[in-house]
Amino acid sequence: KAETAQPSLIVARTRIGFGSPKENNAESHGAPLGAEGVKALKAKLGLPEEDFYVPQEVYDYFAKFREEKAVVRRDWEAKFAQWSREFPDLRQVWDDAHTLRLPADLEQLLPSFAVGDKVATRDAGGKVLQKLADALPYLVGGSADLAPSTKTYMEGKGSVAPGDFSGRNFHFGVREHGMGSILNGLSLYGGLRVHGSTFLVFSDYMRPTVRLAALMKQPVVYVLTHDSIWVGEDGPTHQPIEHTEALRIIPNVEVFRPADAEETKAAWVTSLRRTDGPSALVLTRQKLPVFSKPADTNVCDLVAKGGYVAKAAGAQEQLVVIASGSEVTLALQALESLGEKAQQVKVVSVPCRERFLVQGEDYRSSVLGTAPRLVVEAGVGVGWAQLTRPGDQIMSLERFGESGPAEAVAAALQMDADAIAARIKSILGE
Repeated sequence: KAETAQPSLIVARTRIGFGSPKENNAESHGAPLGAEGVKALKAKLGLPEEDFYVPQEVYDYFAKFREEKAVVRRDWEAKFAQWSREFPDLRQVWDDAHTLRLPADLEQLLPSFAVGDKVATRDAGGKVLQKLADALPYLVGGSADLAPSTKTYMEGKGSVAPGDFSGRNFHFGVREHGMGSILNGLSLYGGLRVHGSTFLVFSDYMRPTVRLAALMKQPVVYVLTHDSIWVGEDGPTHQPIEHTEALRIIPNVEVFRPADAEETKAAWVTSLRRTDGPSALVLTRQKLPVFSKPADTNVCDLVAKGGYVAKAAGAQEQLVVIASGSEVTLALQALESLGEKAQQVKVVSVPCRERFLVQGEDYRSSVLGTAPRLVVEAGVGVGWAQLTRPGDQIMSLERFGESGPAEAVAAALQMDADAIAARIKSILGE
């Protein structure tokens, strides 16, 4: 009650299927009443039997309602037109926001990372986000109480607070499902590009709202960090195994698992250029070295295609190692111990499998080639069958992790550079 300082509980006692032959029957929840059942219901409620009956007073009410609201609409449009003439620069900001227009030089506005730099992709994503916040005044977002860890707080942009909506950071609290729902609502309203973040393992709590974003074709960006067993001491409860694949199987969701800081930047750009569905950026806690990209290529173009050759083989290509995220680095490190045999191995980075699979056959064939394939990912491997053939191998994790230092956990679970090198040698016949 409004006059009390204490909360009130209102109990509304109802009868399911009220007035119908199926009243108080669970069938009324989903089973159709049928023609005779509808006739009986209308008779009990005192309604005419005619189909699609609407009382005349309803028509009258809405006719008056339309007239009243038409006046309001015309008044608003006149004020908006005058405002647009007086403040053309602000009108341009409005139009940019409602069309989600991106600056033509967006890539040039973002930070670059040098080959050899060791940067956790969550940190790289945070640095990119700071520049994006400056370039896109309509970019808003927040985290499920994890911004210091997911690196998604937009510095200097303020926070939304009771009675103050001037900020651009949301403190969603520890409630991924609520965060996902709010992100969908903001995106549907229009004029805002939204992002939300949490640990990858907690994406389960947000799954229904991710699915709805995909169903409604809303371009929400999810930043999901701490992506694998390399989380370390937090143990199996916090080490994602099945979560990346669980997101990939939702139709119309594009999942990016970048292999280094440059791929992370490209994943952000590619996600923002998409306007017909959500994207998930799956990022590491541990540092990864930036590796050399193919000469005369743009990393954003490479990531936009979903997969590319990260390290070419020599003339005698005998094996293709396909990996995503941190396992690309592990594959490249594994080659360092192979000596001359390394020239027989090509490494392919697949930051976004969904995008790679929709490329033309010519491009996919040029990347994957005809040699035997070994897929490496620190998670369940079922989805990678889409890129393998009979006789190819998948090196994955089909069990939960362990608690301990990240390197020790990876070694124990046979998901480090040494284990990958051993598997390569086995395939090559050593």
